Amino acid sequence: MDGKKAKLRENPEPRATFLSRILFCYMHPIFYRGFRKQLLVEDMYEPLKEHESQHVTNDLKEAWQKEQKIAKEMNRAPSLVRAVARIYGFGVMGYGSLLFLEEVVKLAQPVFMGMLIRYFRFDAPLSLHDAYFAAGGVAICAALVPLIHHPYFYGLQKYGMRIKIGCGGMIMDKAVHLSSGALHKTTVGHIVNLMSNDLAKLDFAFIFFHYTWVSPLMLIGYTAMLWKEIGVSCLAGFGAIVVLIPIQGYFSREMGKCRRKIAVRTDKRMSVMNEILNGIRVIKMYAW
Repeated sequence: MDGKKAKLRENPEPRATFLSRILFCYMHPIFYRGFRKQLLVEDMYEPLKEHESQHVTNDLKEAWQKEQKIAKEMNRAPSLVRAVARIYGFGVMGYGSLLFLEEVVKLAQPVFMGMLIRYFRFDAPLSLHDAYFAAGGVAICAALVPLIHHPYFYGLQKYGMRIKIGCGGMIMDKAVHLSSGALHKTTVGHIVNLMSNDLAKLDFAFIFFHYTWVSPLMLIGYTAMLWKEIGVSCLAGFGAIVVLIPIQGYFSREMGKCRRKIAVRTDKRMSVMNEILNGIRVIKMYAW
């Protein structure tokens, strides 16, 4: 590119219709170019205004300063979670309704399937009209799930990306303004680990956040449906799931402990490697 900034194509997402958004039709041109040839930087779309790092970082800084002011007035410690929720909380929670709708559709599909199967029994209690209704319900549910699932994942990944970029910008800003005394206490490995490892978790964290409240509701719904079909026997499966919850929680805590130990050792490794590289530069500079 000879040091020049490549001119990117206009992003088609803001002009896309509702149908194009849920079907991702506006992405077809870049998919077609990628099919015909190797994609170059000039083939990429411009980032949306709300996704630009400067815009996202400034928004999070303002929210953080407001949170610090409120925390000081209320005599409590400021919380980055509250600052993030003040900007993105409403949007992130709005996508929870999409996940709930998706799970309800998934729950309805076996109900329609059961109606359709009952029609083919010898003593079928359903009419032909009911069979058509059940078959239509199965087909509609199968079509609705991907139409809800993919916009849900895509939307929350965008929110996760914006929060990751904002937090990364604040870390860089803080690192630049650290005092000389604080610099001696903060290792390069710690900052690199924060930027490359910890912040990467935000890309997917919000996708699975809503499962914390949707999953119990769906467990109750599926148990009620099974109770109607097979009776008290369904409690065996329900009990197995309940028993697995504390076991999974225990393993999650153990994995968290291991990850904290790994993070400490990664910080030390990055610090040692940084010292080695600096030493190599000094040796080469003085030709020792």
